[in-house]
Amino acid sequence: MEDSQALRDLKKDVEEAVKQSRIVKPENITQVKIYTERKGLPLPPNVMVFQKFILAAAAKLTPNALRILCFFMGLSEYENFVGMDVKTIMEYLSINSETTVITALNELTKYNVIIKVKNGRDRRRNDYYLNPIAMWKGNSFSRNKHIQALLKQHTENPNQLNMFGDNEPLQLESADDLKTNK
Repeated sequence: MEDSQALRDLKKDVEEAVKQSRIVKPENITQVKIYTERKGLPLPPNVMVFQKFILAAAAKLTPNALRILCFFMGLSEYENFVGMDVKTIMEYLSINSETTVITALNELTKYNVIIKVKNGRDRRRNDYYLNPIAMWKGNSFSRNKHIQALLKQHTENPNQLNMFGDNEPLQLESADDLKTNK
């Protein structure tokens, strides 16, 4: 009961504010509606992965690099951020060798699949960003903005975001193209 009374009071306040406004004339007001429900359903956590990238990754990455890539995709936060240390990766993926994880991370960095950044609070660890050309968690507007910012940031090497050592953006037309690119 109190909620409906609060809504009625809010409706009266809005109507009064509109009446006092110089923008809308009171005689033009026929109805004020207040919606308290959220439109649409929230999506479950997801990452958009581009098919050409994943085909190339399956053909070119080592099994450990693929495992870590899948792990990062599963844990990535908004705008592709992954904050993770090597020991956590080892524990979660049941990898016994720190060298194996570091080698796989270096492979992903070498192929520009991930972008490694020193953690601002702890210099002993790195943070990672998944390459927005390959996959994205967030809206497409922020993805385009993020790609443009990264391109400006890496003007000394405009191919920074290209993957797998190619000088041109990843352009595969079919699975047959992978056989010649190995």
